Amino acid sequence: MALDVFSDVIENYKTHIAHDFKINLLKKSSYETYSSNLKMVELYMKDYPIRFVDEFNCNYMTAFLDRVLYERKNSARTYNNYIGFLVTFCEFPLKRKYMATNPALQINP
Repeated sequence: MALDVFSDVIENYKTHIAHDFKINLLKKSSYETYSSNLKMVELYMKDYPIRFVDEFNCNYMTAFLDRVLYERKNSARTYNNYIGFLVTFCEFPLKRKYMATNPALQINP
């Protein structure tokens, strides 16, 4: 399994957060929030598919966030919460050297 394939990174992240929840490193509310946010990213990917990790960049995430804010009509607070999630999520492939930088840090709320 090549982990530069973005769907593999997502599946490994799901396993990672489930494990952290199971051993009490992650609170239930955080686990549920991360899982829910990740599901929204996956739903977005059905309409705008990407294959590789480097395609999950600032432009892609900004377009995703536009959907959250404008199409789904979520609040500014929810928008900012998604930015926080994206920063946290991108730390996972960054720490594993699948990304050189965290592109979510370039997003301006």
